[in-house]
Amino acid sequence: MTLEENLQTMERCSRFEHCSIPKCPLDFWADERMELPEDKRCINWKYKGKERTKRMKGRLLPSVGAILNNVRVN
Repeated sequence: MTLEENLQTMERCSRFEHCSIPKCPLDFWADERMELPEDKRCINWKYKGKERTKRMKGRLLPSVGAILNNVRVN
C-alpha cells in the first residue's frame, strides 16, 4: 500500500480533520507506530476486532468497522 492510498483510507474517517491521536486504526502501518501510555486512544479501535480465520463466520459491522476489515487484508 502506498502512502497516498494509506492517507485516502484514513481520510474516510469522520474524525480525520480534527484528530490528534497518534495511532489510527485505519492506518495500514499502525502496528509500526509508537504510542505512549498517556496518549489518547481512538474509539474506533473497538471495531477492529479479531483477525479473521477460515473457521470464523462473518458479521455485520458499523461503517468504520467495515473500513477496518477491508484495510487489514494481508
